[in-house]
Amino acid sequence: MQQSVNVKPGLPVPLGYTVPQPGSSASLLSQESTAAPHPMRKFVAIALILAIVIVVAIVGAHFYNVHKASSSTSNTAPNATQAPLHFSACTTDTDCKGSTVATGGGPRCGAAKQCVECVSDSDCAGGGIQVCSQNKCMTQSAVKLTWTALNGNANRIAYGNKTLLVTTNAAGEIYQMTDGKTWQRLDGGAIFPACSSDGQIWVINGDNEVFYRDGSGWTKFVNFSAKNADVGSKTYGAAVNASKYVFQWTGPTPGQFSALPDVATQVSTANDGTTWIISPDGKVKNLVNGKWQDVATLPGGLSPNVIAVGSMYHAFALDSQNGLWEWNGANWNTRNVPDGSKPLQWISAGADGIAAVAQDSKLYVAYFQ
Repeated sequence: MQQSVNVKPGLPVPLGYTVPQPGSSASLLSQESTAAPHPMRKFVAIALILAIVIVVAIVGAHFYNVHKASSSTSNTAPNATQAPLHFSACTTDTDCKGSTVATGGGPRCGAAKQCVECVSDSDCAGGGIQVCSQNKCMTQSAVKLTWTALNGNANRIAYGNKTLLVTTNAAGEIYQMTDGKTWQRLDGGAIFPACSSDGQIWVINGDNEVFYRDGSGWTKFVNFSAKNADVGSKTYGAAVNASKYVFQWTGPTPGQFSALPDVATQVSTANDGTTWIISPDGKVKNLVNGKWQDVATLPGGLSPNVIAVGSMYHAFALDSQNGLWEWNGANWNTRNVPDGSKPLQWISAGADGIAAVAQDSKLYVAYFQ
């Protein structure tokens, strides 16, 4: 439609407009221009479309890269396939969590600050059936004792830990070793020693009197006598008197002795409270919840002469033919003795080692780890 405009007579009419004729009803709003679209309009529309396409492409590429980066740099905790390898560096046990090094209850952060399978027997599955040897869990029967000869001679030796050994010799002299190589004589005299992993030292003299080390001197247990005794810690010990009655001691010193049921020829106790006896008929018994339970007899019908309990994972027996055995929680395993077939007369064990006196009074020690 053409647009119309009212103009004054004599003025030119704009291009594309008509002058309404008299009597015509056409008006400015009802008239339609017949002019073609301006070329600039097409250019602007095309440019706008291209701009929108470019923006969409840029935004899409940005979100794609963000998603790709987040997928490759996840902050989630590592799963089992990302576990550290054997002997990975660590500062605490937590650093070894999920490690594939353990077949038992580990892994643990070892002394060298590396993830290892175990650092103690309790880290190994099966408890007493498996033990920790050189930071690896293995069956007890596979562990060979490595014996080291100590200087000096004695009739009896007591093992407390790697830095505490106590002996008594044929002259009744008492010695202690705290550095692994040098014996220091203690005052007094005794025929039977005992010591614990936390530094407690007991001795029994020729009159069956029992003394404990109190600083730099000895203090006697009043109204008590014993033929043999063992101390597991500053809060627990046990003894057998001349009548073969068994007593347990609860500290700290001076503490109290109270009778336990049954009779015995020897008693041994550990720092975890594990207590064993040899009964007069040659049976080995373990104290469980205040009652004695029989432990399996030694193979071949052998009788035990001496028992030595270092912990619930390390209990030893010396048989009537001087063979050495260790209990693994289910049965007895034979153990190598110092210098091959040399007979032993006494043994004493702790949580981390065992000490022995040979028939010729030579002294030996072996450590579990």
